[in-house]
Amino acid sequence: MLVDYWRFIFISVLFLTFIYFALRIFLNLPFEKDKIAVAISIIALVISICGVFKNEIFTFKLRICAKDWMMPATAGSSPENFILTLPIQFVNKGYGEGFVEDIVLLISGEKDKQIKYYIPLFEINMKEFMQEKRSLHAKNIEKVFSGFSLKGKETVAKTIVFNQDKNDKKYPFSKWQIDKYNIDIYIKIARSSKYKRYTTIPANITQNTLDDWKNGNSVYRFGKRDFER
Repeated sequence: MLVDYWRFIFISVLFLTFIYFALRIFLNLPFEKDKIAVAISIIALVISICGVFKNEIFTFKLRICAKDWMMPATAGSSPENFILTLPIQFVNKGYGEGFVEDIVLLISGEKDKQIKYYIPLFEINMKEFMQEKRSLHAKNIEKVFSGFSLKGKETVAKTIVFNQDKNDKKYPFSKWQIDKYNIDIYIKIARSSKYKRYTTIPANITQNTLDDWKNGNSVYRFGKRDFER
């Protein structure tokens, strides 16, 4: 409500100022210095307010593009616990700046009723990861995952490694099975008290998937890239 109010004030002042000057030019009326000074002062005041309250006036509209999932081979990985890697594009469709605080995965299957809770570990360099035959090691790890900001109309691409949280009481650790799973991506942004589901990636786990992973091979699936609406 506050955002709509400030946006209305901002647009109204600019519009009325434009109409004022346009009418005086059209009617060939002389410009009075005192009124011009007042108009300029009003415009300056509006611009100053926008600078201070730009994040309240302009909205932050987060969208994500995520359709691919990978299970990279890692040294000493457990055959019972898949490590997931997701390339994700974070897109701010709005003009206001925003901050992505956290991202988690909730994974559920058609037969497997035990929800798996995955948390972010770190970000990797996608180019080096692909060049290294999609194996995960210290060379292609960039940094530990942390929150990040998005400016107006900005797009940020990240490849994030997730692992199942073994200490969560609500979603205890569970093994993967042969099943059709849904990987739900939940994101928490600043000024929001709850996580919001932004998109879902289907993941079909077959016997070949389980065998490849147990044998130390990377598993990867590339889907159609469509922006979540």
